[in-house]
Amino acid sequence: MGRVVVGVDGSANARRALRWAIDEARQRDAELHIVHAYRPHHRSSSDRSSQAAASVGSTRYLDPEADQQRREQDYQSARNESLGRIDLALKRVGADVSDLTVEKHPVVGVHPERALIEVSQGASLLVVGSRGRGGVAGRLMGSVSRACVEHAGCPVVVIPPEADDQKMSGETAPA
Repeated sequence: MGRVVVGVDGSANARRALRWAIDEARQRDAELHIVHAYRPHHRSSSDRSSQAAASVGSTRYLDPEADQQRREQDYQSARNESLGRIDLALKRVGADVSDLTVEKHPVVGVHPERALIEVSQGASLLVVGSRGRGGVAGRLMGSVSRACVEHAGCPVVVIPPEADDQKMSGETAPA
C-alpha cells in the first residue's frame, strides 16, 4: 500500500489540494498522510523568562527543570494547535475519509517545505497547493511548492489557484 502525502495550511488552495489528495488516495488504495507545519508566532517560555530577567537588570536563576517543563508545554500546545488545524481542514472539505487510513502529521517549529519533504520520503505522491498571486507571479509556484518539487522524495502534484480566487482578491485571471 502506498502513501499520498498532502500539506494543509488553511488556505483555499490547500483545501483543493486536500480534496485532490483524498480522491487520489482512494484511486491508488493508498494511505493519506496530512501534514501541517506549525511555527508559533510567540516566543517560547524560555525566551520570555530570559527576556524578563534581562529587562529588570538582574540575573535571575532559572530552574532548568521548570524551564524544560515550560518548553514541553509550549511544544504540546503547538502540536495540539497543529492537529486542530488538520482536523479543521478535513471538516472544511467535508469529505468522508472513513474508508481511508489517515495519518496526521503535526510538525512543530519546522518550515513547511522541510516538513513536507521529510514526510514525502518513500511516499507514492506529494500534493501541495500553490499560492499564485495573479499576473506573472500567478504563473509561478510559491516557495514551498517550488522546494517540494525540487527536493521531495517522490513525485509532486501542485494544485494551482483557481481563477475565481484571483478575481476575489481583485486580480484578473490570465487569458
